[in-house]
Amino acid sequence: MKTQLKILSMLTFCLTGMSACSLLIDRDDIAYSDSDAVTNINATVETTPVLTSGDAADDPAIWIHPSDPNKSFVIGTNKKSGLGVYDLNGKQIQFLEGGLPNNIDIRQNVLLQNDSVDIGAFTDRQDNTVGWITISENGIEKFNQFPVKEEPYGFCLGYYANSVFAFVTYKTGLIEQYELTENDSLLSMSLKASFQFDSQLEGCVVDDERNRIFVGEEEHGIWVFEDIAESLDSPISIDQVGSANGIVADIEGLALYKADKPKLIASSQGNDSFAIYEATPPYAFVSRFRITGSDTVDGAQETDGIEVTHVPLEGFPNGMIVAQDGFNNDGKQNFKFAPLNIEKM
Repeated sequence: MKTQLKILSMLTFCLTGMSACSLLIDRDDIAYSDSDAVTNINATVETTPVLTSGDAADDPAIWIHPSDPNKSFVIGTNKKSGLGVYDLNGKQIQFLEGGLPNNIDIRQNVLLQNDSVDIGAFTDRQDNTVGWITISENGIEKFNQFPVKEEPYGFCLGYYANSVFAFVTYKTGLIEQYELTENDSLLSMSLKASFQFDSQLEGCVVDDERNRIFVGEEEHGIWVFEDIAESLDSPISIDQVGSANGIVADIEGLALYKADKPKLIASSQGNDSFAIYEATPPYAFVSRFRITGSDTVDGAQETDGIEVTHVPLEGFPNGMIVAQDGFNNDGKQNFKFAPLNIEKM
């Protein structure tokens, strides 16, 4: 779905005698046929653009500082070169170079090797591994990697049953559940369960507290597995592409808003919108929204990965959403931050 709207939104115009020139139509000016049914929220912060051109930025994660939330930061994948770390003003404060990282997720206060740590992990298509990082206020550092099947794609973490679990999704429609285990202070990653869908997967997110995982089948819809500590089977359909709720292919990033009444948020890439669902049965559809531009920041379109938090942060008193922007007005891709008052949507 990467090129579906690109042709409509970009005009290249060159005059004789000029070495190069281009005119980009502001994608925030697109008139959507469903605009009356969709709420608009304004992006207020954008990150430093990635250094590589083309489709490079992909998936974010939000790390919350344990004592001062305003020192929290965002980790974003550049799937052509490494991991970027951005402060809440969008400034890149670290870049961990290496690999072809696609999706990333983190967990905080994890008991690992007799210590409480903050960790993250990501799929790396360069060497077909899951790479692992430690996270602190000083930034991120890679500490291990484990092999998985060819071309790992989507990814999410879970922390339940006193263990860390890594979920890897593939373009083949396969999802795998791995457990991070310890043996004599050595870490390993062992396959625990798998399930085969009919078509390509990417985004997923785990609800640790309720023992379930939500999965996006890009051209079909959104699924949930319940009781995942036991197995991966009998997925329940939450919504389908083309339904009256307005989601269209591709279904990309999934995120969980972990408030008293948790919400699932999904990137409906093909119409530049985000769908909200109740994250508990019967997983009812709530509404859709778009991330549009403000006076200083453009909006987010054709979004891949997303992440949300309900934690109040500086500039985001009710929490925020971080969304990859497939068409940054400044040229190379980046991530947009927008306030998220989900109770009013």
